[in-house]
Amino acid sequence: MFPAEFILNQLQTCSKYCLTEEDKKILQKGKRDFIIKKLLSKKFKKWSVDGEVMNRLTSVVDKSIKNNSPIKFAFPFGGYKLWRFDTAPEVDWSEFFAIAYFCEYISSILSAHEPGVIFQFFSDDIIIERMNNIQKNDLKNYLDSFRKLIECFKPFFPANLKIELIRIGDFYGDEFDEEINRLVSELNITEMWGDEAKREKMLKTSKLNYKFDGVEDFTELTETEKQKKLEMAVIFHEAYRKVLQKIITVYPPDKIVLSSRPSPQTIPLGSCKNSAIKFWCGYGILERDGDELVERILSYEQWKKLASTQYEQAAIPNFQLKNLQSIKIYPKQG
Repeated sequence: MFPAEFILNQLQTCSKYCLTEEDKKILQKGKRDFIIKKLLSKKFKKWSVDGEVMNRLTSVVDKSIKNNSPIKFAFPFGGYKLWRFDTAPEVDWSEFFAIAYFCEYISSILSAHEPGVIFQFFSDDIIIERMNNIQKNDLKNYLDSFRKLIECFKPFFPANLKIELIRIGDFYGDEFDEEINRLVSELNITEMWGDEAKREKMLKTSKLNYKFDGVEDFTELTETEKQKKLEMAVIFHEAYRKVLQKIITVYPPDKIVLSSRPSPQTIPLGSCKNSAIKFWCGYGILERDGDELVERILSYEQWKKLASTQYEQAAIPNFQLKNLQSIKIYPKQG
């Protein structure tokens, strides 16, 4: 399969599903078991889920069937592109592969449950300038390109699928600053840091995302001062978890919450068939394995390691987004 054909096939078919004979047998006994089985399929779910997630899943499915209403999904995400990639600040193939993957995940539900699905991406960009020193204009460009990418998929959706991009920031005015400052002041900092391993992990993530030459130029700070900026970024991140409108809109009892990595209250799917990297912090490529092409989302470290690896570059027609007009194809990695 040629790269352009591969991409077009994902675009056109990711939300389509043909019920099998086995599916039909299960559905004869009722939709509930079928839907729950599909949503917990190991084909998509990359980690186990706990009892709290199972209770939420079962409750949402039961109510949607009873009320003959769409099943609602929420996917909270950073709302920015990792600035270290050459594709930043706009979406690249990682977002394309993630959307296609999530559409495939719910496609069997669309075929079995006539009211369908409402899938909502929730952007956390309201905290990113303050947390990671990333410019507002870069955040706007990312979300604008994300919306355009969703529009590329929409002509191929069945009538009972709706995908939305919602900003947590749209629920706030000036009162957000007051709320986040209060939440920061209420944090138990000692408990937040935990043991040294947890602390180092959080600071490593903060360092990856923090842009010292962003909104303000902090490049001339001492290493000690830079470390304090990274520590404060972690504090903002942890305080933001408790922001009221995020809790109200992302985690109400009538939604199934999804994520790229394991987290409380969510079904962890990864971001595409071959990756669990957060798509907004990832870089999308194709890998060639003999005659086969496989999508993959790279972490920043994986992307750096491929810097000296030769690759093909194939044009992809009909995409107006600047990072989706061609795609890199690498030999399959070990």
